[in-house]
Amino acid sequence: MSTLIISSILIISLLLTFIVKEIVLKLKILDTPNKRSSHSQPTPTLGGVAIILSFMLGITLMFYAKTIPNELFLPFVLGGGLLGLISFFDDIKPIAIKYRISLHIIIAFLTVYWLDIHLFSDWLSYHIGLSYLSIGVSAFILLLGINTVNFMDGIDGIVATQIIFVFTVITLFLINDNNIVDARYFALLVAISLGFLVFNFAPAQIFMGDVGSIFLGFIISVLLIYTVNTNSISFSVWLILLAMFWLDVVFVLIVRILNKDNITHAHKTHFYQKLTQYFSLKNSRTYAHRKTIYSITAINILWLLPLATIAEYYPEYSVISLVISLIPLLFLMWKFKAGKV
Repeated sequence: MSTLIISSILIISLLLTFIVKEIVLKLKILDTPNKRSSHSQPTPTLGGVAIILSFMLGITLMFYAKTIPNELFLPFVLGGGLLGLISFFDDIKPIAIKYRISLHIIIAFLTVYWLDIHLFSDWLSYHIGLSYLSIGVSAFILLLGINTVNFMDGIDGIVATQIIFVFTVITLFLINDNNIVDARYFALLVAISLGFLVFNFAPAQIFMGDVGSIFLGFIISVLLIYTVNTNSISFSVWLILLAMFWLDVVFVLIVRILNKDNITHAHKTHFYQKLTQYFSLKNSRTYAHRKTIYSITAINILWLLPLATIAEYYPEYSVISLVISLIPLLFLMWKFKAGKV
């Protein structure tokens, strides 16, 4: 039943993305290029609506088919739905950042409450006697994930391809551990991302917008917290697989703070943006975007995947695998002057 649902959702995601694209074109809801943009032509946005609708339909069908655990259904529907709604209106007419962030914080803490998950509570209790800090840690990871995906959604296809890579690997890890139930969530997101990528790969016919990137950041973070808490996937494995995203954000943030730049201002200094600019010096925009995606995918498969596999099946080497995985990435970010104008 789940295989049929996931296969159907792939087709539905494809069709919904096409429908949203056509509606947005008629309504002229376009992402107009600005200083931070990596595109040069006004492009339809709100593609994330198709992603959200596909996901909500998929998990609802699997929920009623009793093929997924109940505890994640409420956070996904309420937390994800609220974030999606807020981001939808923000894409149409920008909401002041103080209100947007405040709403994100409220939803993050509500989600931790709904999940009843206290990440690293045992460690915090043992080492510093403050187990309740785990609530804040879990909420912080949710907020970090939400904003990381949003920051990284700057070139055609980057978020969708990253999700396809990370979630395919985790799906295989879970299946190998006979955890078919949790694997279904990840397989569902892979199917949805594949359907969306058809229209989002360079040259993109539609962008996901904040409605898509914020929602996906939330879903990724919830799944991270859930699988770490249930010991299904370790935190080290997650950090290795997602290194091209979170390390880029953290590295650039530190550089901008050290340079006394205003970290609330939009910029084009992330590593992936610098790489795209490098490829675009003598090539077309489409070529540059594709080359960046291919390069990041190569790093994911040839470097991060083997180390994540070691961390998954040899937990005693998980920390050293994580450290090793970051060294060449840090060098690349330094070499391309990520964070600097």
